[in-house]
Amino acid sequence: MNDTYVAILPILISFIAAFTIIMFDLFLSKPHKIIKGFSLFFAALTIVPAVFYRGITTIGFKGQIIFDNLSYLFVFLIALISFTIIILGFSYNKERKVIYNEYYALLFLAQAGLIGFVSSYNILVLFLSLEIFSFSSYILTGIAKDRLSSEAVFKYFYLGIISSSFGLLGLSFLYGGSGTLDLRIILKNSHLNNLILGGLLLFLMNLFFKFSLSPFHTWTPDVYEGTTTPIAGYFSVAPKLAIIFAMLRIISLKQLSGEPLQDIIWIISAITIIWGNITALKQKNLKRLMAYSAIAHSGYMAMGFMLNYEFAKKYLLFYGIIYLFLNLTVFTFLNYLIKDGKDTVNINDISGLSSKKPLESFVLSLALLSLAGFPPTIGFFAKFYLFVGLIKSGFVFISLIAVLGTLISVFYYFRIISFMYIKEGDRDLIFGMGGKLLLFICGIMIIVSSFYPQLIFNFIKGI
Repeated sequence: MNDTYVAILPILISFIAAFTIIMFDLFLSKPHKIIKGFSLFFAALTIVPAVFYRGITTIGFKGQIIFDNLSYLFVFLIALISFTIIILGFSYNKERKVIYNEYYALLFLAQAGLIGFVSSYNILVLFLSLEIFSFSSYILTGIAKDRLSSEAVFKYFYLGIISSSFGLLGLSFLYGGSGTLDLRIILKNSHLNNLILGGLLLFLMNLFFKFSLSPFHTWTPDVYEGTTTPIAGYFSVAPKLAIIFAMLRIISLKQLSGEPLQDIIWIISAITIIWGNITALKQKNLKRLMAYSAIAHSGYMAMGFMLNYEFAKKYLLFYGIIYLFLNLTVFTFLNYLIKDGKDTVNINDISGLSSKKPLESFVLSLALLSLAGFPPTIGFFAKFYLFVGLIKSGFVFISLIAVLGTLISVFYYFRIISFMYIKEGDRDLIFGMGGKLLLFICGIMIIVSSFYPQLIFNFIKGI
């Protein structure tokens, strides 16, 4: 269906939401409660076109914006992420006695950028969409305006600018080597010439930075530690999911296995897996630990970029969706680790917590066991299917490295659980109704999907 306004409806909703929140903040004396309600409303509203138009391909701007099943699945997932992060933001702001009204507007701007990034084949639109997300994320990183967040945003901004420069240079090579901005035409040739190959590599370097792959990962631990806990949770899932969907579009046009890029991807993936897991072992700050965990999982997911499209859209997407829910579960828990209005996310702060908060500790343990790939949790099936897909495609050695990384990760995930259940402590947490509800839903989803992983496959079927 050729309808520009329908095609860009999720992006329009996101921009309207951001603009509305900014106007409320400017002209109302006490806008916080109204902004909270409107933020949840617009996050839910974004899901509507994803549900209503699923199965219908809508095309806008003469084919430069395409909303198909892949796009609408991403819209559905990113709206759920935004909805969750908004709820976590309510609790974060209340417990720390701060008000960040711009927080919600920036979330919707970031969401608009990611949706545009996933839904276009025009390399200029891809770059501009990614930059909308990037600049929103820079401001979100420093929104707390304290020493840690200032250091984090300084590092993130300058490294991000360098990364974007490489990406823009890569796009200029792609245009110079093909004479077109349409990625479908650029990649249609059976063999890529050196200029296009170099351009694609530079563009992927920009994506690898956002994806936290080594050696482009150095910003990740500082940003996760320095920014607010809900935003750290957002960074751990939203850009990664967007890049997975964008890479699926690239793989559908040009399979990367057999190309020179394949060797680069598997070497980067292997280094990322080993480095992320080994470095996580010595972390005491839980946000930094989860940052290195996210780096390691980026390595696992990057292995899926070498698969053919049929395998990638099944196994890689399955892994990405499972990782999304598991990581949001962990950061929902970390959001309530506060004392005297300040974050207390040292591993010692959760000692003996299972005796005071047994249900919440159980849900966190389920998520951590799943992230470790411990059978028979859903995280085990995510890793199993991805590794099987790699072995079927002939990538046996990188699969063995991934298994080694998984074994290493067991130690630091179990360390967190041991502090909750074995160590003694008198710490207690106060979970708001929103936090309890989110943890309960996440716990149910982990348990149900562990017994019926086919439900996730059915959810992504048809893209």
